[in-house]
Amino acid sequence: MKRLSMRGRIVVGLAILPGLVFLAVVGACFPNYSTYRPATPQDDLLGRWLGHWVYRGTLGNTQITDDVKADWGVVHEQLWIHVIARDKDDGGLPVRESWLTLDKSKFANEYDCHGSQLRGDAGLGAEWQGHGQRDGDVLTFNLQNAAGGPALLVIAFNRKAGTWTWKFSNLEGNRWRTTATAAFTRN
Repeated sequence: MKRLSMRGRIVVGLAILPGLVFLAVVGACFPNYSTYRPATPQDDLLGRWLGHWVYRGTLGNTQITDDVKADWGVVHEQLWIHVIARDKDDGGLPVRESWLTLDKSKFANEYDCHGSQLRGDAGLGAEWQGHGQRDGDVLTFNLQNAAGGPALLVIAFNRKAGTWTWKFSNLEGNRWRTTATAAFTRN
């Protein structure tokens, strides 16, 4: 193997230097970011989502079954829910895939929600976000989709059965129309 000349070593060093400086700055700003874990989840209701679930429900008039994985993101401040269809297209990819994040707001019993439809159509468009309230084990979100249309998401936990349900509704004219319903059971 040929040794680099002095000029070659300087060029390689200058190429690597910005990356090292970036890592040093990030490390100084977030010294314990990757090792920080609260003793308990920040929200007892959101913590019940953790794990693998099976989504069985309707999307429009179609019966569907999807796989769901829920996990903490951003050091237990956000719950990330990944929904991926079991049905595949001709290329072998899932026909539906979406991400939903739920955050406990700084205000009591208030939550934020953001969703992205990566593949397929869940009846809300490509992106949606909103704000919601907790009443016992029920979260009700008033959402806006990317086109500015209002939508409603109601998520409920059944403590006795250990299951979740949700219902998406869109406002069409002056009436709410349910576009998706689901029951979630442990996988």
